Amino acid sequence: MFKSLFAGKEVHIQADKNPEQNDLEEKILQIICKQPEITQIQIAQELGVTLNFVQSIMNRMINSKKIKKDNSSSKEIWIINESK
Repeated sequence: MFKSLFAGKEVHIQADKNPEQNDLEEKILQIICKQPEITQIQIAQELGVTLNFVQSIMNRMINSKKIKKDNSSSKEIWIINESK
């Protein structure tokens, strides 16, 4: 496991996964940090990967509580959870 800081938030990323997935998680976190209202389609386009691949990685990130969606406003907003 290794730590990353995004907008002052510490996020733990499991290092035993495929290194490519770790790299994509890092990139997704950076993108979300800059643009919390970004869609998964836009993330896929920015990273040059398929929407299904981004959805798969982000679902894992949601399940491991690294990120969450805030649907309380009219727009969907991604939130990076702080690690404890």
